[in-house]
Amino acid sequence: MRRLFRRRPKAQFFYRTDYLPGSLAWHPKATELRMDRGLRVAESLLEEGLVRAKELRFPQVASWEDLRAVHTQGYLESVTSGTTLQRIYGLGPDDALPSEEVFHSQRAQVGGTIEAALSVMRKESPIAVNLGGGFHHAFPDQGGALCVLNDVAAAIARLRQEVIANGTRLRFAIVDLDFHEGNGNFRFFANDPEVFLFSYPGHTLGPEAAKLHPDRSRVRVWPTGSQDSEYLAALREELPRALERFRPDLIFYLAGTDGLAGDPLGDLSLSLDGLLERDQFVIEEARRLGAGLVVTLAGGYTDGAREAVLRMARWIFHGFAERAEPGWAVRRRIRRMIERVGSLRPGKRVAESPLDASEDPTGEPGSPGWSAGSLDEFLDGDRARRLFLGHLTRSGVELWLEQFGVLPRIRRQGYDSLRVEVETRDPEHERVRVFGRPLFPRLISRLEGVSGRKNPTERTLLELVVRRASVEQWVFLQVEWLLLQNPDASFSSHKPPLPGQRHPGLGVAVEVQHALVALCERLGLDGVGSFPSHFHSASVASEWAFFLDSRAQHQLRILQDRFRDLPLAEASQRMEREELGDFVGSLQVLPVSQAMKDYFLSSAYRSG
Repeated sequence: MRRLFRRRPKAQFFYRTDYLPGSLAWHPKATELRMDRGLRVAESLLEEGLVRAKELRFPQVASWEDLRAVHTQGYLESVTSGTTLQRIYGLGPDDALPSEEVFHSQRAQVGGTIEAALSVMRKESPIAVNLGGGFHHAFPDQGGALCVLNDVAAAIARLRQEVIANGTRLRFAIVDLDFHEGNGNFRFFANDPEVFLFSYPGHTLGPEAAKLHPDRSRVRVWPTGSQDSEYLAALREELPRALERFRPDLIFYLAGTDGLAGDPLGDLSLSLDGLLERDQFVIEEARRLGAGLVVTLAGGYTDGAREAVLRMARWIFHGFAERAEPGWAVRRRIRRMIERVGSLRPGKRVAESPLDASEDPTGEPGSPGWSAGSLDEFLDGDRARRLFLGHLTRSGVELWLEQFGVLPRIRRQGYDSLRVEVETRDPEHERVRVFGRPLFPRLISRLEGVSGRKNPTERTLLELVVRRASVEQWVFLQVEWLLLQNPDASFSSHKPPLPGQRHPGLGVAVEVQHALVALCERLGLDGVGSFPSHFHSASVASEWAFFLDSRAQHQLRILQDRFRDLPLAEASQRMEREELGDFVGSLQVLPVSQAMKDYFLSSAYRSG
């Protein structure tokens, strides 16, 4: 067995530290559930020397495009708030649940399943294991039973998008051996002729199985207390027959371990040896058929669940399931590696680890900078202050920027791997930043002469600082600072720099304006205000905004008329030199509420 297995390519494992929603793992209602299975397996794989850096992959968080491909826009908007997630996790309205951390955790795991599937289809390895995922209870428009997002559906949608250009048709099989019925997958793929559903649940969650096509599914419900012998005998008989008939290109294996005897959410009586035989059989069947295999962990909430996954991983790498004590040379190499990597526990910064959740800690729940102390502060403090303008989580801000075209437009400017950062601790200066990397980082790094830097190509592309403000009867969103820049573009004679500009703009000002107006409408504010620091800023904004002081508005119109024959950049430079106009420092407001619109159109304003 060992000699045979060494000839096979090794599998790839996918994991990142923010798979673990630490606050949920410590929640009083989850004390009997071991939520840290993926983390503990990753630690053990490193400690035993089973995984090297190139075999442990750090996936990207699933993009909003990937999520929108399978979930409705309304549902995605709802899960950025805590109420929907509390329902999905079976918690009451009084149960504290940091929604941002939980949603980010599932989104990261969806990214792991997507990248695992892509790696298999690109022939990087025949097997890819995501140390998370398996969210088979998530529907297109709702979640349930701890599942917010459906990772397998998102991965299949992404794979289809990847191969659509060459006309290839892929066939998929979902082998779901979790204790619970994958009703979300049943809903997604009941009418899909290119997906076969194989499920062995011990518990059903609804009528979805009755809608499955009999030629594209096999569902068998197991009674309470079912043991290894009967379960494995049926699996050996039915799975090969089903897969042989369907001939999938790729198999998604939901290797749930909640069928293990004693699991608090299952009532089967499978043993660790039985689960290992099950996993071996599925893996060997995929190999026999020549199909790629993506493994996700799905359910499993005991210490035995971690051991079951670890035994499967050992067997994949070595052909035997028990831990082998390494020799002195191997132990020394592992000790040096662990000293270099550092602790993998949440709340500690992992300086050089491929498991690291971010190259720049954000201090948000789920990031490496998030600690137990900051978690207590989050739970006990004023939760509204942790939301952007008391309304949006970090994921909500990202969705907001996606929805109004800001992030898509930035991508079209040549940036990817966009990262959104939100700071809300100071209510007078709530901040949103967007970072991105150029699509050609090696070339740019070479041109810059960059070497030895950990992250040389990430750029600050957008920075927005806002606060709620009021003047007289008006309450508005005041923009304290707005930076929109393309650091990799150059000025030209046709597009010279404006006063105060270090880099050309991003071309997203209109999209940002629409996003701010929509946010004001949602918050019930009268408008979007700012204090323009340059003539060009006030002049461009005057197409839709008015100075609250009508005298400043009148003076701006006089200056615009005076410089109407000059390019805007030259006119603004003249203004800087001659120091004309005292409208700088006056409040300019884009009206949103009907009352403020009526005010700017009134005779009282025009004659003021």
